[in-house]
Amino acid sequence: MSASRSRMTMRVTLERNFAFDDPYGHKGPSDWQVVNTIPCYCWAGNPSTNFGDVVVAETGQPQMIVPKNIDIQNTDRVSAVRDRRGNELFGQMFVDSVARRADHLAIGLKSNV
Repeated sequence: MSASRSRMTMRVTLERNFAFDDPYGHKGPSDWQVVNTIPCYCWAGNPSTNFGDVVVAETGQPQMIVPKNIDIQNTDRVSAVRDRRGNELFGQMFVDSVARRADHLAIGLKSNV
C-alpha cells in the first residue's frame, strides 16, 4: 500500500449532474446522482498570506487526495466527506481541479457557488 493510500481514512460521496439540454439548447433542471463513494483524505487549505506586495499562493480552499484510478471530473460535486465512524467533516463542495500525481489524484475543492 502506498503512503498516500494509507492516509485515506475518510470517505467521500461523489455526485455527477446528468441533466440534459432541451431541444433549444437551454439547460435543463439539475439531476445530481451519486456516482461513487471512495476513500479519500481531505483537509482545509491554508488562507492566503499577504507580505506587503507579495501574496503567497496558498488558496485557502479545501484539498483532497483520492486513489489514482478514480473517475472524477471538474464538473463533479462532493456531497459529503465523512470519517470512519460516519461523522460529516466537510459538507457539499464542487470539484475545482484534478491533478494526477504518481500514486494518487490531488483534488482542489471550492464551496457552493
